[in-house]
Amino acid sequence: DPFKPRKPDLRSGGRAGANQPDLDRHKEALEEFPLEGLSMVGYLYQNKVAHAVIRAPDGKLHRVKAGNYIGLNFGLIKEVTDTEVIIKEVAQDSAGDWSDRMNSLKLIE
Repeated sequence: DPFKPRKPDLRSGGRAGANQPDLDRHKEALEEFPLEGLSMVGYLYQNKVAHAVIRAPDGKLHRVKAGNYIGLNFGLIKEVTDTEVIIKEVAQDSAGDWSDRMNSLKLIE
């Protein structure tokens, strides 16, 4: 029945919806690079919003703020300070379960 809700597919071993990121969300520019390849090179405070300036491995500069995504592991920027970008990543383990982990990019001086 096409109008009946589907049951979650648990064959992957994961719990349906438990910390799972939105896999259909449009990817942002900095999600094509691993965090290790990104550098925080600046900080701006504009219109009461904190922004970090991030250098990508291709040399391009990007301005990001809380709510933007970054890195390969669905990294959500939780906070931008004058010295670091705090990121919540979501990674899938070998059993198929999704878990959160915190990471950060520190300002290069």
